[in-house]
Amino acid sequence: MQTNIKVYKNQGKIKTNFKIQLLTIILLFVFNISNCTKKALSPGITIFEAIKEGNIERVEEFIDAEVDLNATEANEPYNTPLILAVYEGNLKIVKLLLKQKVDVNKGSNDWTALHNAAYRGYSEILKLLIEAGASLETRSKASNSTALDIAAYNGKTECVQILIKSGANISNLSRDLFGNIAAMGHFETIKTLVDAGVSIGIEDGKQSLLFASQNCHTEIVNLLLLQQIDINSTDELGESALYKATSSGCEPVTTLLINAKADPNLKTKFGDTALNRAISHKNPSSTIIQILKKAGAE
Repeated sequence: MQTNIKVYKNQGKIKTNFKIQLLTIILLFVFNISNCTKKALSPGITIFEAIKEGNIERVEEFIDAEVDLNATEANEPYNTPLILAVYEGNLKIVKLLLKQKVDVNKGSNDWTALHNAAYRGYSEILKLLIEAGASLETRSKASNSTALDIAAYNGKTECVQILIKSGANISNLSRDLFGNIAAMGHFETIKTLVDAGVSIGIEDGKQSLLFASQNCHTEIVNLLLLQQIDINSTDELGESALYKATSSGCEPVTTLLINAKADPNLKTKFGDTALNRAISHKNPSSTIIQILKKAGAE
């Protein structure tokens, strides 16, 4: 009887040990399977190179390998994976990185992914970044510019509209912004800002009118005149918008300014007038000369 009890006890121990061994084998098998799901990284490839190639599969390798997606690379001008993906305009990779909850506001010298999207004019990416919590008011250290400043400066009107609609501060735009936009002829951008209620300051308005007139941007000149910008304001050399328009041989702006009652006899600090400038132009415009004389230019 005692012998039988010992046999049963031994059999019980064997069964218990077998169960433990079986469970260990199963756990090891599951662990190995989970490790096998991680792809081996391709040798000699960085995540930045993968993004430049537009190779989503390789980017996914880095994600599977659990690399730090917020790490910066000193030798890269766009020094986080997200900023680089935005610069490249790769919507799929941007979505992939945002899905990993990367730091959307991280950047070099406060130049963030949002700044990059605004600079490049990538409106769809801009929306995604805003939805992911990108700060609208972060200013880059190099130019002290917000994403709205950058979008406006580069004439990315759709991005300007998105940023304003998303709540970007329109009362604290960079100094001389309107002057720069006017010089480059971004009419739709200026109109968008004005329609949104942005007030053009006196100095900025003067610069804008002078630059737009010099560069023959007729639509912008007309828009600025509607904002009650002083038509006879001058720069440090005493040159007015009319003088600059005649200097550029721009008949449409000359006509517009004369019709808006610009003074044709204003003199620069050197005693020059718009008519003198028109006559001495390397390619004198008889139309401009006639317009000025008809307006009483002497």
